[in-house]
Amino acid sequence: MATESLIKFLKLVLIEIGGEEFNTFPESLYKARNELGLKDQFQDFVSCLKCHKLYEKYEMENFHQGMAPAIMKCCHIEFSNSSYHRSHSYQEPLS
Repeated sequence: MATESLIKFLKLVLIEIGGEEFNTFPESLYKARNELGLKDQFQDFVSCLKCHKLYEKYEMENFHQGMAPAIMKCCHIEFSNSSYHRSHSYQEPLS
C-alpha cells in the first residue's frame, strides 16, 4: 500500500517538475512492474516438522521410488560428523 502511494506521489511530482512528458509514468505498482519487466521470484520450501531441515518444494513434489510417486521422508542425519554422539535419522514424512 505504501509503495503504491509512493508511485502515485512520484508521478505527481514528476508531472509538476517535468511537465506533460511524465504523463506516461506508471500510476500503480502493477503497471510499474509490467513496464520494467519485474517478476516475483519466490522460492518455495518444505520443512521437516521434527528437525526443521528445508527441502525444495519441486524436489518433494517430483519424488519417486522406482517408477511410482511416493511421499518423501526427511533424510537429515543429526550429528553425522560426530564420533561422540549417536547419529539419528528422523525419517519424518514431508507434506
